[in-house]
Amino acid sequence: MTLAWSASALAAAPEIVVPNGGDVIVYQLPAGTAALKARSTTAQAPLDRVEALLKRFDEQGNPRLLGDVQRLLDSLGPAARDGRFYIYRARLRQSLHQFDDAMVDLKRALKTSEWRHQALLLAFNGELVRGNYQSARRYCGQLAALRDDLYAVSCRAHLDAVGGAADGALTAIKQAMAQALLSQDSQARHWALTTAADIAERAGDDAQAAQLWRLAMRLRPGDRYATGRLCNNLLNQDNATDAVLTLTQGRNDLDTLVVCRARALARQNRGQELAAQLQQRFDEAKWRGEVLHKRTLAEYLLYVADRPAEALQVARDNWQSQREWPDRQLLLAAERASGEQP
Repeated sequence: MTLAWSASALAAAPEIVVPNGGDVIVYQLPAGTAALKARSTTAQAPLDRVEALLKRFDEQGNPRLLGDVQRLLDSLGPAARDGRFYIYRARLRQSLHQFDDAMVDLKRALKTSEWRHQALLLAFNGELVRGNYQSARRYCGQLAALRDDLYAVSCRAHLDAVGGAADGALTAIKQAMAQALLSQDSQARHWALTTAADIAERAGDDAQAAQLWRLAMRLRPGDRYATGRLCNNLLNQDNATDAVLTLTQGRNDLDTLVVCRARALARQNRGQELAAQLQQRFDEAKWRGEVLHKRTLAEYLLYVADRPAEALQVARDNWQSQREWPDRQLLLAAERASGEQP
């Protein structure tokens, strides 16, 4: 390509001055700019890696990723601990079921305007999971006061469902999702879909819940939580064993899905080899000191290993820190299998 320069353009061009030494100041930056930029870059680089690791954990469930997150966060000094830092550390601590410590971080993040909305979401969810419904309602109210969006509708509906009004809550959140179909971002729609699916299960409509879990998975491919909930949901439905096996095919990376697959195979008097692999898998994880998800371990003990007394002990221990709908159903099933009155 040929570039043509007109005489007028050349004449109008500014004079080019070449510094005659390395000590010549060409432009003076405002005081502190370079130092601020350096500190910002230094702090944000590890947090970018933390964000990527947390996303991978959400998809894979590998506890070793949480160890990497912990090391990166520990490497940041007090000066680099901003709202984003506390949000990520709270997510880490919630994943490890260190809910009290997570709330300490979230209260710090709540003081920052940029991260307040996300901090309220995490605080609400953490309190909901633990069964602290009065506290969860308080955070839900603050969320609505800040931004009365699909998240706020979802948290109100979830609390209504927990309080026994699941049918009305499901209607309300479905209406809100229909109205916000194009006006809300995909993350808000995904949050609402998973909330609606949980409410549908509480209402006893497993078929509708399965549809909602699938929609959530379509909106966010690789969603480990939605996939696990869908798998357990299908086990509650008649003639859904083949659907479970299809869903879990090749998913040996997630304990939740492997246990779900083993349960489906056991219904067909198969899966003895997979059950033995699971026992070895859990034994090795304990030997390495890895944190096992107590709900998944209790499901294995109850439905795969046929050790109801041990399952009941783990389910009760799990109930002390996590009280979602599947945790309640598992505890009741373990009590029945152990001959104890629920």
